[in-house]
Amino acid sequence: EDTHASVGERIHAVVLVGFVFLFTVDTLSSSLRGGERGRHHFGIRLGLSALYNLLLAFTMAEQLPLSPVTAIAYALALGLHVIMVDLSLIEAFGPGRHRVGRYVLAGSTMLGWLLSLLTEAPEVTLDILTALMAGFIIFTVFGEELPKRRGVRLIWFIAGALVYFLLEVISGR
Repeated sequence: EDTHASVGERIHAVVLVGFVFLFTVDTLSSSLRGGERGRHHFGIRLGLSALYNLLLAFTMAEQLPLSPVTAIAYALALGLHVIMVDLSLIEAFGPGRHRVGRYVLAGSTMLGWLLSLLTEAPEVTLDILTALMAGFIIFTVFGEELPKRRGVRLIWFIAGALVYFLLEVISGR
């Protein structure tokens, strides 16, 4: 319980870690050139989407009260999310490259749900995973809603985020 309370006070820092992680991976993968960029960028996007689906299925299944109506609504929302990600990957990379992608996305979602059935995660773990997902969501929304980055100074962005994080730790808030 003490760990849960101490993480709760700093949960926004965990959200920042999720955002910085995705921003860094996206920036580095976007900087690749030619065919290498396409192949690796697709793999990275698919892998991150699969990780997000796994975390989403795992954390939400642990936190939602289980009733037939809730289970149906949750399964429907998650299924629509997987379809939306699948379609966005096809749009970005074409159907040829994405042949196995939908199976990876669906499989990762099923794996997250299965893990939620087979394990009993501590509340603090669920809090941290949910906060990481919030960082992922914020990054995704920024990526869709804000203008495309030109001349991103990744090192300065990471340095600023690290300074903020260290100030949070030092201040003890």
